Amino acid sequence: MTSKEVLLAALLFGAAYAGGTYAQTEKPASAVVAAEETKVYEAFLNSWRGKDRVLLNVAAKPEPITKHDLEEFASCAGKQSKWVPRTSNVSLASQLSKLAWVRVVDPATWQANDPEDLIAKGTPVDKAVDRGFSKALLTLSTVAFDVSGHFAALNYSFVCGRLCGNGGAVLFERNGHSWVRSNKQCGNWMSLERRPNNSFEADGYAAAQLQH
Repeated sequence: MTSKEVLLAALLFGAAYAGGTYAQTEKPASAVVAAEETKVYEAFLNSWRGKDRVLLNVAAKPEPITKHDLEEFASCAGKQSKWVPRTSNVSLASQLSKLAWVRVVDPATWQANDPEDLIAKGTPVDKAVDRGFSKALLTLSTVAFDVSGHFAALNYSFVCGRLCGNGGAVLFERNGHSWVRSNKQCGNWMSLERRPNNSFEADGYAAAQLQH
């Protein structure tokens, strides 16, 4: 770990205030940070899934966080938050192992079932979109934390065809020992041509927000 990562781990998880004193963790800093990353991934995927029960394809390797990403996270979180990136050495296969409905796949071998192609061949739109989503690929970034320990964030992209997908940044706020997806809307993109809302509804959390 770099000195910044060690400092981040100490600030976030290595010590906690308890009546003005510090309660020390027994776990190595890297293991504690990895455990927090896993909690963030699980919080995101559970919010994404909503009531859907189909298998979800997740790319095996997370994308790195860039300096521009950190600036976007800080802008979204506000309060002049400062962020430290982390290069995770923990595989998503191990971090997502508790989610039986997640299938970790190699992006190099993944093939889309493009709804646009299915529609062109005569498949009804609803069925074409369902088939596209069932084969879609969700790619996640590594998780970034702000130095206060209150915020975490990641990027995602969900692709099911040339004109079928969405993505963006997602912010999380600490709630005790858990992470909760923030209601703050960070930068997002959608590819919706010829199928309004279908891609957006792939995100169970986002779809639920539209209903309120």
